[in-house]
Amino acid sequence: MARTSSDGTPLPSRFRYPRSLRSPLAVVGCVIVVIWLLIAVFAPLLSPADPILNTPNRLAPPSGDHLLGTDTLGRDVLSRVLYGSRVSIPLSLLLVVMSSHARSGWLLWKNAMVKKHFKI
Repeated sequence: MARTSSDGTPLPSRFRYPRSLRSPLAVVGCVIVVIWLLIAVFAPLLSPADPILNTPNRLAPPSGDHLLGTDTLGRDVLSRVLYGSRVSIPLSLLLVVMSSHARSGWLLWKNAMVKKHFKI
């Protein structure tokens, strides 16, 4: 039941979402990231075929057996995309961390040079 004041107007809620989750675009982005993480974790269960197994039906169009078709070696494209997420997500996280450290180190070096040059 909602809390109300003595005159019947509703009182503001005590719980507030974090500022980053008040934006609809941020929520959509978080949902996409969570779904992609779940796909990466459960890739062995979700993939319809072995991503390395070569089959005789090369360059097959999408069908019931191969939802995204097959590549030039007959490998299932959907399975390769699912397993590829297991490589791309950790790599992207590593690159974000490395770039943030490189940027912060560059800013520290720049500040030191400015202080040295202007004797601040």
